[in-house]
Amino acid sequence: MSADSSSAGSSRPPPLVVLGCRILADMKFRDSGFPDVSHGVLIHSVIIGSPAHQAGLKPGDIILEINTQRAATAEDVFHAVTSQAKLTMMVRRSYETLMVTVLPEPVE
Repeated sequence: MSADSSSAGSSRPPPLVVLGCRILADMKFRDSGFPDVSHGVLIHSVIIGSPAHQAGLKPGDIILEINTQRAATAEDVFHAVTSQAKLTMMVRRSYETLMVTVLPEPVE
């Protein structure tokens, strides 16, 4: 997954959004079709051609687990992406729970 850490001074939203209790409640209030989850990291954007894109991840997907470990913060995702060669993610997309395999780019 390519995460753009150069968002300082940029008007682009971050590619990942942590779903805390307040954000979850607000999103469920605004959209009755929002997935019924208690935690996760929302994918706001996916870079075309990135490993995440190649694996089929889409904006709006919610990462629940990575390699059977709960994903609750953007740091959880960053740590997995930078320390593991293969990521098996449990992802919630609308009413479906999917298993997606991502092969992160090597970190230099």
